[in-house]
Amino acid sequence: MRMPKTCVYAIQAVLYLALREEPEALVPVRRVGEALGIPPAVLVKLLPPLVEEGIVRTGRGPRGGVGLAGAPGDITLLDVIEASGHGDLFESCVLGLDGCGDEQPCPLHREWESVRRRMHATFAMTTIARLRDAVRRGAMRITDAAGGSEGAPSAGSG
Repeated sequence: MRMPKTCVYAIQAVLYLALREEPEALVPVRRVGEALGIPPAVLVKLLPPLVEEGIVRTGRGPRGGVGLAGAPGDITLLDVIEASGHGDLFESCVLGLDGCGDEQPCPLHREWESVRRRMHATFAMTTIARLRDAVRRGAMRITDAAGGSEGAPSAGSG
């Protein structure tokens, strides 16, 4: 299973904001896109559902942009995945067969079902703060984009 690109972008953007010294402070969307290698047009389309779910907030004007709407410790990976419209990752057939279920299972249905449950639980328990802290320790990276420290804002960047 591979997460859809829009889901990955949403996670990267939220994590980027959490890595900032002041995660709630607004940063231009263009800057987020450049740091992560996400086309600005795509990033702008990802924001409304994240705003609607209370994960990020936006502002217009010269000091406008995007910032976290809540504490990184209160936002889970599952929150971001569901807000980005990909909550069905934990329901769909791994082989992509329509109607796959207990009554008409695909060859991998039973094995995939237990994996899906564990993934769902892991994402529900994993906070953005936990991932942010791992990135800060250098244990993880958030992007393959060129420039910067793996696309993460440096301490004190604003």
